Amino acid sequence: MSERKSDSRPALDSKWLGREGSIYAVKGKGGLIRDVLIPNALATQLEQRRLAQPITVRDREINYLQRYEIGGGYKWSCSFSKASNGGHGLRHSYAQERMDELKGFGA
Repeated sequence: MSERKSDSRPALDSKWLGREGSIYAVKGKGGLIRDVLIPNALATQLEQRRLAQPITVRDREINYLQRYEIGGGYKWSCSFSKASNGGHGLRHSYAQERMDELKGFGA
């Protein structure tokens, strides 16, 4: 199986500075494919849930290929929003934390 590639986007050399893990290409609901760094321990757990063959899942009137036996889509979004500030809030918090880290490296 060939893994998908992220969309070509400019990125700083310091993008993953100070962090270790495995890079995964993920496709967002808007269709953008971006690289994310998943800590090695979490990536190991994720790979234990990899499906032998991708399955087609329909969510929000769109068909997706699901490659792992994990929740996602609308159901995940709703439950995560009830428990926290939602997916967008999580991204914002991560970005703030990452900026603070990079300031410590002088990047």
